Amino acid sequence: MGSSMPDYLKNTLNWMAYWGGTDNPLVPNAGSLSGFDPSLVSSCSSSSTVGICDGSSDQCFATSNDPGTASLPATPS
Repeated sequence: MGSSMPDYLKNTLNWMAYWGGTDNPLVPNAGSLSGFDPSLVSSCSSSSTVGICDGSSDQCFATSNDPGTASLPATPS
């Protein structure tokens, strides 16, 4: 699922699964588990984001601690 998605969306889904406790425990993650900390997420404002963040584009990222920019791939078996 999601193999044709852009990397930033795959990263976000991988982090959601990891922090939500639904990633596959039999397949180790290859990224740094400290790459994203959900407790540090704050509301997005124009000073904390880059890209076009007016709802017309999916290229809107937080300037720090954005799960889309922090890789957490599963190690291939």
